[in-house]
Amino acid sequence: MGYYRRDRFLMNPITVMFGIWAILIPLSSIYAYEVPPPSDKCLIIIFVGLMGYLLGNVFSNSKCSFAVNGHIMNQPETEYGFNYKILYVLYIISFVYLLSSAYVAITLMMKGYGLDYIRELVTAEGTNEIRSSYLSILIKNFIATPTVYLALAILPIDMIMGKRDKVLLFLTIVMTVCWVISSGGRSVILWMVLYFFVFYLFAKSKSFRIKVSKRIKRLAIIGGVLLLLLLLYTTYARKGFNVDLLRQLFIYYIAPVKHFDKYVELVDTRYTDFYGYGGASFYGFIYPVLFIGRVLSGRDEYSDFWVTVRELSFNKLEHTTWLGGNIHMNAFVTIFYQPYIDGRFVGVFVLCLFFGWMCGYTYKRAYIFRNIKYILLYLLFIQKIADSMVRFYFTQPAQAICLIFALFAVVKKGKDME
Repeated sequence: MGYYRRDRFLMNPITVMFGIWAILIPLSSIYAYEVPPPSDKCLIIIFVGLMGYLLGNVFSNSKCSFAVNGHIMNQPETEYGFNYKILYVLYIISFVYLLSSAYVAITLMMKGYGLDYIRELVTAEGTNEIRSSYLSILIKNFIATPTVYLALAILPIDMIMGKRDKVLLFLTIVMTVCWVISSGGRSVILWMVLYFFVFYLFAKSKSFRIKVSKRIKRLAIIGGVLLLLLLLYTTYARKGFNVDLLRQLFIYYIAPVKHFDKYVELVDTRYTDFYGYGGASFYGFIYPVLFIGRVLSGRDEYSDFWVTVRELSFNKLEHTTWLGGNIHMNAFVTIFYQPYIDGRFVGVFVLCLFFGWMCGYTYKRAYIFRNIKYILLYLLFIQKIADSMVRFYFTQPAQAICLIFALFAVVKKGKDME
């Protein structure tokens, strides 16, 4: 804990997580929009999860040397850079797929359909105009979406610490725009802003002291304005021009606490004897293995256990739940929900402890050793901390695969990185 007091870096994992929940918990309890406060049990679960997360960060201190009197102790000799060959392959495959998907989406919009309709097609089961075949679904889930998520985090690092690859810059911008158009989603816009903001703070910190050129600053400001305009456009396109933005902020950031409370009740009443044992929280890593196993074995269905895990972690969350007043919600259930499926209070504590350890471990190595590998990983983790009102993100295959891609996207310097 002393380390966090010494470095005073705003975006450290403890400050960000506890800062967010110090706001969310009080605001979820004021009966806004006639939504009742969460139950005492819900708040206790959140407290247990936050304590586990805090301890995980503390435990991550044990094997990390810190800066003492301005000097870096035990800095690894190994330096890392991006494996541009692998990135080119992933980016080009994703670029081609997303460009074709965006073309279909634009064609639908020219026929009078809105982004809300396109969003329904994306989240629907089976094939449709956007999900044209099961092959396209696999490419989207296993390659294109994870690559977009990764590209967003790589972009600020490459622009400031990398070789400022213009091809990657172009492909990232086009992929992001195409992803927004073809999915109706807006999350990647916020993530890109978050990554630039956090990395800029890294670059300006005492540990890094990286000089950011005026040209990069101008590009970041212009890009930020364009991203804000794109965010507003997609919001109005999906919700209409009479949308109440304050109400939307409440739904996306505050209401998930009560939504989580509703699903705790569901699990406690209808799934009393079911435990995921980590399968719900880390379903994103497990599902590709299950999928390959099912294909190779020729089976048509998964086991009852995994069907139930998916039902609780995904399928049920697609259905809208009434929270109170005129507020209906789906999908967002906080970072504590999947761990609760896995092991109730014990699951929440243990899995949040492990997540906290991962965040603390990568943060310290990113901040102290100025290592591209850990900077990239921490940017990916900071998104999950900042969006901890949404879900335990590794329940999503695209997020899990993105993390795996990140490990291959960085190589030791001295190897061929061209």
